[in-house]
Amino acid sequence: MKKAIYALVAVIMVAGFVIGCAAPAPAPAPKTEPITLKAVMFWPYRPQNPLHKAWADLMVEGVKNKSNGELTIDLLGGPEVVPAFDQIEALRTGMIDIALIAASYANTIIPATDALPASEFLAAEERRIGFNDYINELFSEKDLFYLGRVDAGAMALFSRERKIEEPYTGFQGMKFAGGGTMWIPFITKLGATISVTPIGEAYTGLQTGVFDGVCANSVSASPMGYGEVCKYRINHFFWSAGDTANIMSLATWNKLPKHLQDILMEQQIEMENMLPPLIAGMEDYEVQQLAAQGCEQLEFKPEDAEWYVNTAFEAKWEEVQGKVSPEVYQKLISMLKK
Repeated sequence: MKKAIYALVAVIMVAGFVIGCAAPAPAPAPKTEPITLKAVMFWPYRPQNPLHKAWADLMVEGVKNKSNGELTIDLLGGPEVVPAFDQIEALRTGMIDIALIAASYANTIIPATDALPASEFLAAEERRIGFNDYINELFSEKDLFYLGRVDAGAMALFSRERKIEEPYTGFQGMKFAGGGTMWIPFITKLGATISVTPIGEAYTGLQTGVFDGVCANSVSASPMGYGEVCKYRINHFFWSAGDTANIMSLATWNKLPKHLQDILMEQQIEMENMLPPLIAGMEDYEVQQLAAQGCEQLEFKPEDAEWYVNTAFEAKWEEVQGKVSPEVYQKLISMLKK
């Protein structure tokens, strides 16, 4: 009987030792405080612009909803908050966290960004072929994070008064306003000149006759009022990829918890998949809005239109070739040309 009691006591003691040595129940994860990202865009923000609204709905609202308010994007505005040409440096230094911006604004520090408009792929296709991984290697060296390109419509030229009937000599002597250096090679090949002008300031220059035309996006000109001050839009688009992108401060990206990085990337990918079909509808709407403002669509003969569009791409690739190493140039060509 005593042996049985001793045995029972031994079992209880062993069990107690095992229980005492078992790993304690994990403590609940600490609740993360809500994080707010300061955001700007390089266009003057226009809520009535369908492209601006799409970005706000997909990025600002989408991120907030998916994170249950843990991550929010505070869209502070456009170049009135941070001048458009200063936004890349503001991202580098952490003054702002994320920007919807022309990636080519980074071309003084990342010359390869000048190739983006010449891409023959949609943003989602660029991601699948690995272009984003490649370009992010260049961005990370400059304390930036390339979240991804935003399909935002193709590019088009507007004429204030001149009715251009053919592209070979029709643009000669004109002075254009353009919201970045990306336009210079093409406009120069057309025999015109260009002044790199903040997008929000082009309207006044057109209104007063300082400029004879403007370089613009195919879906965002009417909200800027360009149809009010330009009689014509050349209805042959080029650089359909554009170079609009979501770019972040690398320091901000690295500080975000992994699950919030995943939410941001998920929204970026969702935007890449949703925008292309939406852009087609935006372009139809843009034609209606421009017509209401008094802007007529000009069209060239088919062979002239082909020369015009091809010249835009040739000018862009010539520019890139003169700025990057032969190795980088070949890499860009291999990834962005079909």
